Amino acid sequence: MKMKSAMLALCLAMAASGQPPGPMYVEPVLMSGDAYPPIDGATIDLVGQIVAAGDDRQVLLIATLVGPGINSDNRVVLLRREADGTFSQLLRRGDSIGQPDTVLTSGFLPTMSRSGKTAVVVSYENVLTQDSCAQCEVWDASGIGQAPIVIAAKGQLAPGAAEGATFDSFEQELLINNAGDVVFAARLGGPNSSPNHRGVWFYRPGLGVLPIAIRDQPVSPATPQFHFGSIGSVVMNSSGTVLFEGHMEGGGIRAFENAGLWTFTADRGTELLVQENDPTSGGPAGRFYSEPLFPATNDRGDIAFRASSRYDDDGNSREDATVWKSAHSTGFIPLATSGEQAAGCDLGTDFRGAMTDVLINEQGHVYFHSRVEGPGVDTSNDDGVWRASGPSDLVLVVLEGVQVPDLYMGAISEVIDYQDMMANARGQVVIPIRLSGPGIGTPNELGHWSFSEQGGLKQVIRAGHVIDFDSDPSSVQNRRITFLSTTQPNTGGSDGRPSHLATDGGFWLIAGASTQVGLFRAQVELPGGCVGDIANDMATRNMTDDSVGVGDSQGDDLSPYRG
Repeated sequence: MKMKSAMLALCLAMAASGQPPGPMYVEPVLMSGDAYPPIDGATIDLVGQIVAAGDDRQVLLIATLVGPGINSDNRVVLLRREADGTFSQLLRRGDSIGQPDTVLTSGFLPTMSRSGKTAVVVSYENVLTQDSCAQCEVWDASGIGQAPIVIAAKGQLAPGAAEGATFDSFEQELLINNAGDVVFAARLGGPNSSPNHRGVWFYRPGLGVLPIAIRDQPVSPATPQFHFGSIGSVVMNSSGTVLFEGHMEGGGIRAFENAGLWTFTADRGTELLVQENDPTSGGPAGRFYSEPLFPATNDRGDIAFRASSRYDDDGNSREDATVWKSAHSTGFIPLATSGEQAAGCDLGTDFRGAMTDVLINEQGHVYFHSRVEGPGVDTSNDDGVWRASGPSDLVLVVLEGVQVPDLYMGAISEVIDYQDMMANARGQVVIPIRLSGPGIGTPNELGHWSFSEQGGLKQVIRAGHVIDFDSDPSSVQNRRITFLSTTQPNTGGSDGRPSHLATDGGFWLIAGASTQVGLFRAQVELPGGCVGDIANDMATRNMTDDSVGVGDSQGDDLSPYRG
């Protein structure tokens, strides 16, 4: 293992001095310029996008190639890295799809579950007529080395839709769980339909495609007078329970009671879970006043969402945005409400405005974004993220405008990308944060940070750090990060959405140095040994703890870690 003795000395020195680490354990996995074995003479040109990561060190990504015979018509590939470190090619632009003269284009919309189950929306064109079909089919591509299974295709009759209505195009809303169940969204065409007609469907291997909700179709056989007017965010856990937002129309339904959250299962179909104007529970007597938004679920069946509630307080009506949770099918309880003291903030600083981007992990911890208001609060320090385990158990994860742990004085969080927050079953969270302060600028202001119950907020990796850019385990090529991608899914880890954060704390990212871009796997802090030392044997693979220090505007400071 390269640099093992140096890492051991570094880890011991840090432990003795109490000095915080720089970038956590970071492993270079695939670099631009690496050979691409399936094609003789081909190399990786660009690691373009991480799609999702599995719990067994799998990762699904899109890359481009360069080499003999490679051009714009065949250079884009969808790759999957397996647990043993080998890469397999799932799809490649220019591949035949089994229809005469028809090949794939690069419009892949893939996803992967933590168990490695894979689905993808594909586009194709006829090379003779130049006729193209964008987002035409949904494939189950879970079988490595096997032909994908077509789940749904343009022109097929859409189950549950109006008579004669067919699938016209498929959307980016694509979920897959650990069992291989797939949820997909599509727009409809054909008789009795129009592009405004869209819906959401469920697929289970061996069962086929079932309708979940379709615009202008009844919400349930029991209430044919009500139909769906719109369908919002959708999540799904590993048992195949789907949770989604929807609006009802028809039957004289009133505007203040037409929104709700619905559940779907293959055996029970679609059922209303909570509706506007329903009585609230677990808090002051009142009613849900606004549409339930940001639905979240996990494999235990816990549910969380945001909805405003209206109370009559001593004869004075008031409306409060509230994050709600239901554990194991119990009633909904309020976790945090606008107007309440914000946990971790100065006395008199309250939650204000809409609470958004609600996530729930496998432990039942709920994460959400909120603004705050109070003495000394302005636009530079009014945004934050909190974790809630219960109504009286709220913890501040990060707040704009405050000192960031592990960094020198004056380094503060300036922008929190709460819409790119990921959580896992261990209670770990990874969130992109942009910093400001002395010695912070381009590029070292941007980084990924982790939060856990035990360790609080910790730096994972930041632009300006020096890491190894050589995927060959026998050699090292240390370079300073000048580019760091922070685009990632917003997920609690067991809601059917893709994630870059595995249950073991492995976190996949794309970083670049000058003209080289690569795929890396970072390890967020785990108990025992040194940071990233999963085996607790003091042998981490690679960590150069240098960073751009105070006043180092040239980025050439290679002294021991100072921030």
